[in-house]
Amino acid sequence: MSADEAKAALYGIDMQGYSTVLDAHGRPEGKGMTWRECITPKGETLYETPAGVEHGRLKIDGRGQACFAYEGTGYKDWNCFSAAKVPTGFRFVGGFGDVFVTTSVQTGVKLVALPGHTPLPQDIPNVGAIDGGVNLLLAGTDSRTGLGGIYESSEEQDASSGAGNNDVTMLLHIAQDHKSMMVVSFPRDLMVPIPDCPDPNGSGTIDGTSYAQFNTALSRGGLNCVVATVSKMT
Repeated sequence: MSADEAKAALYGIDMQGYSTVLDAHGRPEGKGMTWRECITPKGETLYETPAGVEHGRLKIDGRGQACFAYEGTGYKDWNCFSAAKVPTGFRFVGGFGDVFVTTSVQTGVKLVALPGHTPLPQDIPNVGAIDGGVNLLLAGTDSRTGLGGIYESSEEQDASSGAGNNDVTMLLHIAQDHKSMMVVSFPRDLMVPIPDCPDPNGSGTIDGTSYAQFNTALSRGGLNCVVATVSKMT
C-alpha cells in the first residue's frame, strides 16, 4: 500500500490476529501469539497480548510502512512493517521476518470525551501499574449485531442491535492497599435520571432525561453515557 492508502486503511480501526512466520511460498505457517490493537484516528493505540496491555503509537512512513512504538520503550524504538491487504484484513511483515496477520478488523474507532473534557491525550487511561485505590466500571451489552448465525434474523436484530443495552453494569472498587476489592452491580431495570451525554459520533451532545430505564444509557449515548449515569447516581 502507498502511504496515503495505509493511512486511510489503518487509522481508526480495531484489529486482532496472530503472529506467524512465512513458508517458502510466502504463506503464513502456523499460528503463534494472539494479539489485538485498537488505533485511534490520530494514531494512538492500545496493544493487547497475553502478556498484558500497553499504550502505543502508529505512524506511516513515506514508503507506506506501518511503524509502531510503545510506552514500555519510551516510544523510542520504532518497528516498521510492510502492510498488505488479505482476505481477513491485513498482513504485516517486518524487516526481521516478524509477521502479524489479522483475523478481524473493525472500522470507525473514535475517542469521545465527556462534557468539559478533550479526548486526546489526557483522557486515554493509563494501563500501567495503578497506585492507590481505583474505581473501574464494567458494562456488558445485549447487542446481537455481528454475532452471526441465528442472531442475524430480523427478530433477533429487532430485539437488540447496534450498541445495545447495558444489561450488566458493575462498579469495581480496588482498595488503597490493593488487598481487597468490592463490586456493586446495578439492576438493569432501575428507573433513574440520565444526564446529557456526548454523542458517540462526535457531533454534539445527546439530551438527558429525568426518568429512564438504567440499561438504556448505552444505546442512548454509548459507554461514556453509562459512565456519566453511574457517576450521577453515586
